Amino acid sequence: MGAATSSGGWIPFEPPAPLTPSITAYLSVAGWQHRRDGAVYRLRTQESYTRQTPVLLDARHIPARGTDAFGHLASLSEQPPSWAPPAEALRRLHEQDDLPARAAEFQLNFLTTRPDGLPHAMRTFFADRAVPAFPDSQLLVVAMAQELASRYALVRGLVSLENDPTIALGNGHELPAGRALATSGIFGAQSYLGAALNVLAPYVYAVPAPRMRAVGIWVFGDLTPGATWPSNQLVDALKISDDRFTGPSLRGGQNRPNLTSSQLHTFLTWWIARVNDVLALATDPARFFLDKSTPTYDPGLHWQYLASIERVLRDVAETMLDSEQNETARLRAAYDALDAMEGMKLVGFDAAVTPSNARKAYDWLNQQLPADVAAVALPACLRGVEALDRVKDGFSPGRYVGTDGLVNLPGKNGPVKRSWDGATAGYLRLDRNSAHSFLNQTAEQKAVLLSHNGHLPRGLANIALLWLIRLLADPTQLAVKLPVV
Repeated sequence: MGAATSSGGWIPFEPPAPLTPSITAYLSVAGWQHRRDGAVYRLRTQESYTRQTPVLLDARHIPARGTDAFGHLASLSEQPPSWAPPAEALRRLHEQDDLPARAAEFQLNFLTTRPDGLPHAMRTFFADRAVPAFPDSQLLVVAMAQELASRYALVRGLVSLENDPTIALGNGHELPAGRALATSGIFGAQSYLGAALNVLAPYVYAVPAPRMRAVGIWVFGDLTPGATWPSNQLVDALKISDDRFTGPSLRGGQNRPNLTSSQLHTFLTWWIARVNDVLALATDPARFFLDKSTPTYDPGLHWQYLASIERVLRDVAETMLDSEQNETARLRAAYDALDAMEGMKLVGFDAAVTPSNARKAYDWLNQQLPADVAAVALPACLRGVEALDRVKDGFSPGRYVGTDGLVNLPGKNGPVKRSWDGATAGYLRLDRNSAHSFLNQTAEQKAVLLSHNGHLPRGLANIALLWLIRLLADPTQLAVKLPVV
């Protein structure tokens, strides 16, 4: 447990009055042990007692051929009654023979079919639609444990009551606080997996389909181009050209990664296991308090942290999804992800975009990751590292550009020198801050900005993926940084 938590991993907690009569039931289903001393409870996770990592995400591979394990799907959670399968939409999709239609059919079927009908629906889809397209197809089902969903719901409920004690739980509109900002623990787990599924973009190797407390993933066992050029979407003709970015593109179909079905499955399994470890740390109430001297559980801080994790994962997923389509949007999403990581005290923005730091992180991953995981995860990371190295090439020869960096910059106390590491990080910080305009800069900042031609290498946005994978490869980084006071 964190060094600042109370003895044995217990943390004091005083539940809000409206929740007191039922608090023990909520704590139990969330896997949080409790002791009571008058009005004060002491909390700890069940896993802190057993000293075993909980299984909050359960991944199960179901081969499309050879065995029939689809019966497992009947154990998934019920869907809301209003989510009936749209027969007409499914019929139209089934009549189409292209891959996007098959993917949409899979998603709609998995989302809307009741558990008792899901084994037949998926068995039929994989036999008739998936295997003919990709013979090595598998269904990967990631189910969220009741404890995970309950921890998210409990934290949000506590925050809602803290914000408005008059809320009537059970009225159908409960738990409003930040409902849409931290949903993955309850619906679909898509944020947890998005970056992993997009890691090879613009190539696609799997398609997710969310439902309550689970996500089904059609894993192709192969790769297919996910974007064509020119696009068949007319709106793409209206896009502003990414002429700011230089270097080769990876147009779909021309630079296909050479990966096996086994490597893809190994990577996904590794990713899910590492996210599970992150969630085990992030859903531990004993890590969230504001006063180190007298730590008391703070649900508001806890929820803010869970929402921040989801924001990082969503931003990185968006960064990769836009590969080869919109480098400007990719870089903005990458900046957002790095800002969120900085706010969580994982890696500072300047440190993340310092070329030597990024190279060290990549080299560490290259040594530590299992070979099959590295084969899938690291090519995109390397592209980001190499792009970061080339940012310095945009500094044009002139007044402030020297051999080893920027020189004679106008500092407050005299001339300032910046190495290429410092110049790169400084320029990218200015680029990120341009979201607030390029105005109101110091003399040194203007000198840095105007010494660069403004061109950036394609693939630079992949730096966000690098730092996310660095975290997943060693989730104990979270433990070191928690509590976040």
